[in-house]
Amino acid sequence: MAIICVSACSSKNSSREKIYLTNPQQGEYLSSSSSSSGAASSSSSSSSSSSSSSNSSASSSSGSSDGIPQNSSSSSSSSSSSSSSSSSSSSSSSGIAAPENVQVEILDEGIFYSWSPVDDAIEYAFYYSTEPDMTLSDVSSVQSLRSQNASILFDGDEDKVYYSVITAIARDGLESEPSNQVQAFRRAKPVFSLDFEDEPLGQYKLLSHKDTESLEVRQDAATNTRYLSATYVPSEIGSPRLVFSRKIPPSDEYTLSYQLLFEDGFDFAKGGKLPGLAPHFPSAGCEMRDPASWSVRLMWMQNGRVSLYYYDQQPVDNCGTTVVGQNFWFTTGRWYDLSIYVKLNTDGQENGEIALYVDGAKIVSRNNVQLRGIDNDDSKIQQLLFSTFFGGSSPEWSPSAIVSSRFDQFEVHQGFRVRALMDR
Repeated sequence: MAIICVSACSSKNSSREKIYLTNPQQGEYLSSSSSSSGAASSSSSSSSSSSSSSNSSASSSSGSSDGIPQNSSSSSSSSSSSSSSSSSSSSSSSGIAAPENVQVEILDEGIFYSWSPVDDAIEYAFYYSTEPDMTLSDVSSVQSLRSQNASILFDGDEDKVYYSVITAIARDGLESEPSNQVQAFRRAKPVFSLDFEDEPLGQYKLLSHKDTESLEVRQDAATNTRYLSATYVPSEIGSPRLVFSRKIPPSDEYTLSYQLLFEDGFDFAKGGKLPGLAPHFPSAGCEMRDPASWSVRLMWMQNGRVSLYYYDQQPVDNCGTTVVGQNFWFTTGRWYDLSIYVKLNTDGQENGEIALYVDGAKIVSRNNVQLRGIDNDDSKIQQLLFSTFFGGSSPEWSPSAIVSSRFDQFEVHQGFRVRALMDR
């Protein structure tokens, strides 16, 4: 399954949904209606109140080898689950009724299942699979856990859809018919996220700004949502540099996503820079680089074209390399969802990968890149590099007038996880 997630965007219009492309071999983005992960639903309050006790019960009875990825401990809450359905209340041929009213809740610790207790049951069997047409006798694809309570906490992998049924087991060992099948999806959390809903309106203050007066938090009157506004003032170097950075946990592979809108009347001129990813010491400004130094950003180009812009270990005149996307042009007055995928090369090899996706569709990519010359802690991806300006560094890069753009919904995910925000 290439596209997974159906999760409400909490800080934007409630009708919007984020969906993610998680297979780098998938060439195009599919709409949320193509996802089989199910619609989000809320669980009963009884499920929430029993989650702590069921945690220890499930842990003690769990024989599962399924683990939780490292970034599952990030602080933002999971928000995607599928609703459940109940089975027939009549007893099966074994003489014990199947469990009913199965409920699902997505927690930070895992997927929490609960159901109505069954008379005469001494324990329950929880069967799960990543195959939708699960058969309990298929030991190759179906695994099981046991619980003495009418609930269980399952620490399934992130970014997988799980299909499950529950049976009741009587004192004499007989097992009921299975409940109706339910499904649940536990989406991976970003290692870093930044929106501007809780930021005060006005000048956006960060210590590393080079021109703080040109970055402001503003509010859209139509949607009541906040965003970061960048104002570009014509100058002898194109425009002043609007730069800040945010630290992220070091890694060799990340996807950065963010929203971008060019205001009506935006003059693309010869082009300019857009945010990207970087190591401890980013390369920029056509300066000689250290073996641990590199950067991957974007550029808007003349007439609204877009390109990857990266510094690697094989520079041309010490400046960055530009790879222009084909058959795509930005237009003004609408939001785009950009995703930049970076996989660093291994020590001394030309096997790195970088790619740009816009609204889930691949626009441009480059393989066999040697971003870093040495594989050490400083060379790992560890910064969101917010960098936007016109240039180049000479007057011909300058716009014809003062223009503005908008940024919002920054997220960094481990590995390949291209995003598209639907229903803008």
